[in-house]
Amino acid sequence: MPPIITPLISLTDAQEMQRKNPRTFSAPTADEIMALRTRAHVKVCAGRERFWVQITAASFIVYDPFRSTFRGRIDNDLVYTTEHGLLCDDIITFEGRHIYSTNVP
Repeated sequence: MPPIITPLISLTDAQEMQRKNPRTFSAPTADEIMALRTRAHVKVCAGRERFWVQITAASFIVYDPFRSTFRGRIDNDLVYTTEHGLLCDDIITFEGRHIYSTNVP
């Protein structure tokens, strides 16, 4: 079955989480977001599930990296599919502000 391409879905804003909980939560910096390229993996969160996405395309906004747009393929099995409707290998679109962590090859 081919992957499903979803529109911009409801993901948790990692930057907002960091602002609200600066002592216990960290999120990537603007420089780390700007350094992302295709094939990098980033962690995002939908509802109560965090998961890895491999970036397949990026459109950077230099003056506001957290509003940069990324497209990627979900790269792990998900537990709460009934809550968010996502599956491994689905293609999603998200912004830099949604990125919890990065894993650059």
